[in-house]
Parts: sequence; structure tokens; C-alpha cells
Amino acid sequence: MAPVQDQGCVQNRIRSFIVLDLETTSLPYDKPVKITEIAVVAALREHILGCGSDTVEISVPRVLSKLTICVSPRRMISSGAADMTRMLLYNSAGVL
Repeated sequence: MAPVQDQGCVQNRIRSFIVLDLETTSLPYDKPVKITEIAVVAALREHILGCGSDTVEISVPRVLSKLTICVSPRRMISSGAADMTRMLLYNSAGVL
């Protein structure tokens, strides 16, 4: 493999990042938890580093790709977990 300089690259660094977010039925100290949602978000390095700078007006990075999967936990979601994630709990009659 040729050195990085011979390939015309400025630097050999990670160009994109993937962030994993898990939502659960409860908080870990409360009792055993079950996963309710899995989300994966991808963004470029320069979009993440540019956020909050004086030259960029946008305060969040541009998302290149996103995957969200809802999971049936077969367990009630605690009010503490719902409050923390700002999740609304519904049942067949409406909001709990």
C-alpha cells in the first residue's frame, strides 16, 4: 500500500460519523430495561465540526442518512423514561 502522501490525500482521518441512539422502557437503575427504539444517524465530519461556528448558521449537522426502528418491548414504558425522551404514551383509548 502506498503512503498517504503518494495517494494525494491531505490527511488520513475519519470523514463521516454514525451515531447510535437507544430508547428503553425504563432507566437502568430502576429495573431491567427493554429496548423500544433504535436510531442510527450518519453525518459528515465537516458538518459536525462546522456546527456552532461563526460561519455556519445551522446549529445541527446535516444528516446524510437515518434509520429508525421501533421495537415492541413487551413491557410498560416507565413515566421517567417517557419524560426524559419526551415520548407520549398511548393506549387504545388515547394518551395514558
